[in-house]
Amino acid sequence: MARGQRKTIEDKIRDKQEIIDKLRTRMEKEEEELEDLYQQKREMYYRSIVQMMEEAELSETEASEAIRFYIENRETAHV
Repeated sequence: MARGQRKTIEDKIRDKQEIIDKLRTRMEKEEEELEDLYQQKREMYYRSIVQMMEEAELSETEASEAIRFYIENRETAHV
């Protein structure tokens, strides 16, 4: 039985380059989607912090001081 025409090396190179180009495009799209997910996660985190501050009726300054106090005490407790 006769086989189809064999591809030249140039055809094979072009085919591989097309595959690589498509994969790069796909990776770029996936990376953009991943960054969007990280952004959503950060926004959810920030919203939860703001909600806790509002529930505790803390200003930004008070919250900063409370966190600073916690960090300082945590560090001295582990020494």
